[in-house]
Amino acid sequence: MNATAILLLFIGWWSDLPAQGEFQEAASVGVSYSSPFSSDPVPIPPETITGREKTPNGFAWNYGYDINFEDSTLIVRVAINLIPASGITRPELDRVKPLWEEGIERIWSNRFELETTEGGRYPIVIDVSFRGPKFHHEVIVRPGSGPSDELNWNILDSPELVAHEFGHMIGMYDEYENGALAPQDAVIDPSSIMTSNPGKDAATHARHYERFRRWFVGKTMMSNVRIIRERIIHE
Repeated sequence: MNATAILLLFIGWWSDLPAQGEFQEAASVGVSYSSPFSSDPVPIPPETITGREKTPNGFAWNYGYDINFEDSTLIVRVAINLIPASGITRPELDRVKPLWEEGIERIWSNRFELETTEGGRYPIVIDVSFRGPKFHHEVIVRPGSGPSDELNWNILDSPELVAHEFGHMIGMYDEYENGALAPQDAVIDPSSIMTSNPGKDAATHARHYERFRRWFVGKTMMSNVRIIRERIIHE
């Protein structure tokens, strides 16, 4: 090979170097790139939350539930031990259990979800059980009808009334005049399940899930998480 041929071969090799370098850099960027929307928060083990609420007008009650995050869902579980008072038979109690469970979950569960700025949407599921062995609350069930509270229900109580008392079990305040109102920023709302004697149209609102949002934020360290209404409401 003469000197001219060697010189031309060297020039060709030198001119290819920038192109090879750019290609290799682009390939490495492509391999290392990952979308910020590609993964959900990791599962969070169940945690038992308990506490006591008090109001300036003398009301006080305990709340308690298990909460965790799994399968891209925030789950709140509450187990209630129904204790029959004198005059209540086990068959009567077994008859109302599915009615009350369905009513509570219809009103409280799969109504709202958490949305993150990264695009994640995570339903809030409320799971009620009247089976043990572990219970968060014990409720005495009395014959007939009459005034009810968190720990004393009546066999003729409607699912909506029971769902109201369930709200106290997860830390909710009343939302009617002279009730167990929040010490600060009290709400009066006839449309709320936390109103007095709620009817069939009573509903939960985003504010009722705020403590669950705060738990999620504290565990995941994610910012700008908001509560939004579910896209599909299961009637």
